[in-house]
Order: sequence, then structure tokens, then C-alpha cells
Amino acid sequence: MLVVAEEAHRTDTGRQRHANEDSYFARAPLFAVADGMGGAQAGEVASRIAAGAFERAHDSDEPPETRLESIALKANREIHDLAQRDSTTAGIGDHAHGRPWSPTTRSPSATSATAAPTSSATAS
Repeated sequence: MLVVAEEAHRTDTGRQRHANEDSYFARAPLFAVADGMGGAQAGEVASRIAAGAFERAHDSDEPPETRLESIALKANREIHDLAQRDSTTAGIGDHAHGRPWSPTTRSPSATSATAAPTSSATAS
């Protein structure tokens, strides 16, 4: 079986906003996008923290679902802690989605998490 795999990544402000609050992490086999919550304070900061959590994650022998949930929870803790320390980030939040991928994996695991200072990360 021939498998062609390419990757590309970019973000766009879209038509409604003047500033881009998106961040991403792209290093095979793990890809993630973090979308700062529109209308939330410091969404661009939250998305950078979430994408950074993926970047700082070390290789692991954990199942992909467990690893992704761990990364999402770590990002949520960092975002929550920042909001507690810095009043200019009150209401900070983002939505992050991560997925491991390989040419041999037809239905990869994924996790999605919403991080906000008053909630816990949720992984699904």
C-alpha cells in the first residue's frame, strides 16, 4: 500500500478579528492546535501556553490517549495558575486539540481540551 503523507500548518485571523489568537504544535507524530477563546481575556496567551505544553512534552511509553490527556491537564494547570497570579489575564481561556498521527495508523487517537481558570481540562 502506498501512503503519501505531507504536513502543512498555518493560522489565520479570519474575518471577524484583527489579532490571531491561535497557536499550534507540529512535530510528527504529534500535532496540536490551540485556539484562544474569542471574547476571553488573553486568549492568545492561553493558546501559546497550550501549544507550548505539547512542545515541552517528552516522549512516553504511555498510550496516546493517556499522554494527550496528561498534556492537556498540564496546560490547564499552567493557564489556571497564570490567571491566579496575573489579574490582567482574568478570564483567560483556549480550546486545544491534539492528535498523534502516523502513516500506519488509520484512526488515530485524539484529545480535545478546554482550559479556563475556573474549570478543569476535559479530555475526550
